[in-house]
Amino acid sequence: MTVVKGGRGVGKTVWFQALQNPALRAVAADEYQLPILTRIEAHTGFGSERKASYPSPRTLEDLLRTYSAQDIWYTVVLAALEVPELQTGEWSNRIDWVLANPEAADNALINADREAEANGTSCRSSSPS
Repeated sequence: MTVVKGGRGVGKTVWFQALQNPALRAVAADEYQLPILTRIEAHTGFGSERKASYPSPRTLEDLLRTYSAQDIWYTVVLAALEVPELQTGEWSNRIDWVLANPEAADNALINADREAEANGTSCRSSSPS
């Protein structure tokens, strides 16, 4: 899982939109000699558009009063990886589950990483040995 950080106006949205489109991903993969781009899955972790896959700006503001940013985003990542316990419910309950089940949460991330590597969708799997 790659998290893209950057200041306002540096192109994060443009790249994200390009990565959502298979044809544009193929062009970028060819142009930048990054064949792995043709095999990625891009997921939104935050935005102004309301989606169940991440907390809204208002919910995020509320969550930050109680939880660390790291715990919130770890939960968002695990939800994107389709950990069954994190697919529904209030975000505070999902974060509480992650905090109460650290080994299960870590194992879900490890398993997703192994699966990505086995499927050729991990950056590590495309590196020379």
